[in-house]
Amino acid sequence: MRLVELERAVEAEAEGGDRLPRVRLAAVQAAPVFLNRERTTERACQWILEAGRRGARLVVFPEGFLPGHPLWYHFFPAIDAKSNALATRLFLNSVEIPSRTTEALGEAARQAEVYVVMGLCERRPGTFGTLYNTQLFVAPDGSILGKHQKLVPTVGERLVHTGGFGDTLRTYPTDFGRIGGLICGESSNPLAVFALMAESPLCSP
Repeated sequence: MRLVELERAVEAEAEGGDRLPRVRLAAVQAAPVFLNRERTTERACQWILEAGRRGARLVVFPEGFLPGHPLWYHFFPAIDAKSNALATRLFLNSVEIPSRTTEALGEAARQAEVYVVMGLCERRPGTFGTLYNTQLFVAPDGSILGKHQKLVPTVGERLVHTGGFGDTLRTYPTDFGRIGGLICGESSNPLAVFALMAESPLCSP
């Protein structure tokens, strides 16, 4: 049998077997309204709704999107007045879980009927400076599936973020498979990668 005939024969028999689901993902590549929690949340909700209208099932935002990432430590000394002022704004605009901010994200996810993974700066309630570099996982019914806190902050993050809890390194069930996440440099941490992959996630944003 010639190669062309073989290819046609394979195509003709290709209808059998299981069919894998086709899932559209949306990766939001955009800037926040820097260190403004309310306006950034409003913008994020608009993108969630837009992604839903375009057929996405999972909408993923960048690391530290809400309300912004502490990049200024790459440009200003840690003890500089500018750094201190920006760190204060970061704390005042960080996100408690749950809060009105997470409720707004959940409502947008519910309206769009999508799963959402939001990178944010999490503030520990009742403290005056404890922050985490966090991924928030939201379900299409608007509920919070869970969160992952970056285990070991890197570079300038160490000046504002504390280390996350190991029990947040896990996956969450969805209609199309399990999802989980690692944050930036964690993807080069063999043990973190193994812990997540051991749960067989379909997607790890």
